[in-house]
Amino acid sequence: MMKLSIANKLAIGFGIVVLLLAAVAGLSIISLNRSQGLIEELIDLQRVVQATNRSKAALLAERVGIGHYILTGVPGGLEKMDQARETFSEWETLIEERSGEENTKLNEIISAREKYQGQLDDAIFVYENFPDDTSEILRELGEADGFRENNLNPLIDQFYQDELETLQRKAASVKRITNLMILGGTIFGGISIVIALISAFVISRGITRSTSHLSEAADSISRGDLDVPIEVNTGDEMEDLAESIERMRTSLKAAIERLRR
Repeated sequence: MMKLSIANKLAIGFGIVVLLLAAVAGLSIISLNRSQGLIEELIDLQRVVQATNRSKAALLAERVGIGHYILTGVPGGLEKMDQARETFSEWETLIEERSGEENTKLNEIISAREKYQGQLDDAIFVYENFPDDTSEILRELGEADGFRENNLNPLIDQFYQDELETLQRKAASVKRITNLMILGGTIFGGISIVIALISAFVISRGITRSTSHLSEAADSISRGDLDVPIEVNTGDEMEDLAESIERMRTSLKAAIERLRR
């Protein structure tokens, strides 16, 4: 049987604990990397969701600005319209940066937005060139309003709902990974502590028992009792010491028997 020194036994127990802790650290790093990626996606999704809300508000502000311009002829309405269009353009840029690939829903929204903007521009054109043709102006505005309510807004609402659901799923994934990381760290940490305690207990108990047995054997030898064999099976230095004392005992016993003869 291969013998292991006490130091080797302690090293093995310590090594197992270190390996478990390294496994915890490795899993934590993997989980953190995954969480970081998900958090970055969450940030992008959050920006898109907020921008989508702003875009709907911009559509309304654009329509109000055009209505104010047509009713009053004050250019300030056109300034509000331009500001609203810039807000919507920022959303389009954000979507394109986030997507990175062709997206049917996005293309539908952008196409519908371009058509709606063209209808509003047509209404402005009619007003600026035929300001007395009220019926045509109202017709152009009515077509634009109907298209916004029946086509553009539903597309944006559906996109917003999809993005919001994705955001919620990603948030749930981050929470799940965090919980697993905490659970895994707790389990592996607990196992490491248990192994460390068991190793320390087993080794210390073996040393204590061996020391007690050797102490009793040495006491017996000091009293002249050489008939009790000394057996210690610990596989370490304590067993080597016991074998040395056992050889001493048998040598003394043999020497005493030779003297008696």
